Amino acid sequence: MLYKFNYERFLDAACRNGFTSVDIAGILRISEKSYLMKLCSYEEFTMDEISKRAETVLEVSPEDIPEYFFRKAV
Repeated sequence: MLYKFNYERFLDAACRNGFTSVDIAGILRISEKSYLMKLCSYEEFTMDEISKRAETVLEVSPEDIPEYFFRKAV
């Protein structure tokens, strides 16, 4: 089964938890521009960046990562 990146649930949860794009870029130690480029799929997030966002912003376990970052390709 193929999966595609989908950040909707992540962005909703990050907003509910009070995180801005500047905050999240700081957590990842990248520029806000790089973070936004990755959100728009011009660049890809590394697995480490996905893990950091899951742990810090969402406070979810590694098992829940697919729920927030991927969707099944149709």
